[in-house]
Amino acid sequence: MIRKELDKKFEELLKAYGLDEESLAKEEARKKNKYYIMMNDIMDKYKKENIIFIFTDEKLDYCYLDTYKVYISKNQYENADAESVFNLLHEIGHLKSNKPGMKRCEEEYYATVWAIKKSKKYNIKIPKYIRNSYQEYIYNWRTSAIKKHAKIVPSIKELTLIW
Repeated sequence: MIRKELDKKFEELLKAYGLDEESLAKEEARKKNKYYIMMNDIMDKYKKENIIFIFTDEKLDYCYLDTYKVYISKNQYENADAESVFNLLHEIGHLKSNKPGMKRCEEEYYATVWAIKKSKKYNIKIPKYIRNSYQEYIYNWRTSAIKKHAKIVPSIKELTLIW
């Protein structure tokens, strides 16, 4: 009787610390995921340039330029795929390519261009729906700038991504 209770408590403790068989198997599978490995390689590389990576429960990745922090969705990290690696590169791209005075559409464009170049180095094939999503996002920021009566707005041609 006591033995069964102890075994049950022990199993609960293992699970709480992620050391049960199921959790260990998931972790092992994650480590074998090529995108997970890429994300870790990318973060290791840019940590050397004082970029701070912070994991968040929010669903999207984002960054703060003034503090050199990139916030990464835990879910995207733990279930890494081509999209999550590209999102990570895009956020780092903001830190590497944004300049004072840029309009938001330009910031998004240049961050995405930077991510495209890096994704080619990692041989990541970006699905069409992601390419379309990023392009639409940039165009939407351009439209927003026009609605706010910006004096100079880049043309659609200037903001069209080349994949």
